[in-house]
Amino acid sequence: MRVIFESYYEQRWTLSRKVQPIDNNPYWGIVGGERRLSLPGDSSGKSPGRHAQELVCKKVSRAGEKEVLRDVLIGANSALRKSYGQISNEVASETSPHLPAATFIVVKVGKEIDLLYGGGCGGALEFTDGVYWGTDNQMFLHEKRKNEVMDLLTEKGEYKKGHSDYFLFLSKERKENVNKTYCLLNGQSEFEDTLQEVSLESSSVKRIILFSRDAIPLEWTERQEIMAKKVFETYDEGGLPSLLKASEESFKKRKPSKYRILPEATAICLKLVP
Repeated sequence: MRVIFESYYEQRWTLSRKVQPIDNNPYWGIVGGERRLSLPGDSSGKSPGRHAQELVCKKVSRAGEKEVLRDVLIGANSALRKSYGQISNEVASETSPHLPAATFIVVKVGKEIDLLYGGGCGGALEFTDGVYWGTDNQMFLHEKRKNEVMDLLTEKGEYKKGHSDYFLFLSKERKENVNKTYCLLNGQSEFEDTLQEVSLESSSVKRIILFSRDAIPLEWTERQEIMAKKVFETYDEGGLPSLLKASEESFKKRKPSKYRILPEATAICLKLVP
C-alpha cells in the first residue's frame, strides 16, 4: 500500500508551532501541546506543553518500520514521565491530573492501518465503498463546558478579572476527567487504559484526514458518523483550508473578546493507493 501525502494546511500566529504534524512514512499524525496550569516553563524557554508535544513527535519520527505504534506511544509516555525532573521540581507524582501533556492522533499504514488517538485531535476515514468513519471526540463535553464558562465570563465583562476562576474550573475538570473520561499523553500510567486504538485493513481505506482540535467546528464532533461525512464533503469543496474556515466561522459566532484570538490548527490528508 502506497501513501500519498495529498495535502497539508495550518493556521498559526507565531513562529513556533502549537500543533505539530508528523510525516515519517509509515507514520503520520498530528500532535498538540496541553500546558499544565500554572506550571513554570523549563530553562530552555519552552512551555511544558511544548515539551510534551516535541517529545512525542521525536519518538514517533524516530520509530522504526517494524515497531508497534502502541508501544511507541507508551514509550513516549514513559519518557515524558522521566523528564519531569528536568522541567520543574514541583512535579513529583505521575498521578497528578495537572501535568503538561500532548493531545494526538497518529496512524501507521502497512498491510493494516493502526490508528491511535487521545484528547481533542481526531480523524476521518473514507472507505473504498463510499462509507465514512470518524473518531470519537472524548473531549466534546469538556470543550463545550469550557467554552460556555469562557463565553459567560466574556459576556459579563469578567473574563480577565475572572481569569483565576476560569483556571480553577479547568483544574477541576482535568482532575475529574484526564485519563478517566478522555486520554492525554502526560506521563500517567492510566494513559494506557484510556488510549483509543483502531485497526483496519489498508485495502479498504481510500483517504484519511487527520486534524487538531479547533481545525473543525466543535459541534461537528458531537456525532462521529456525521462528523466524518461533513469533513470529506467540506474538503472536497475547498480542500483543508475550507475546514479551518468553517471552524473560524463557528468560533466567530461566539461572543467576541479582546482576550481571545482565532485558534491555531493543523490538518493533513493522506490518500492510499494499492
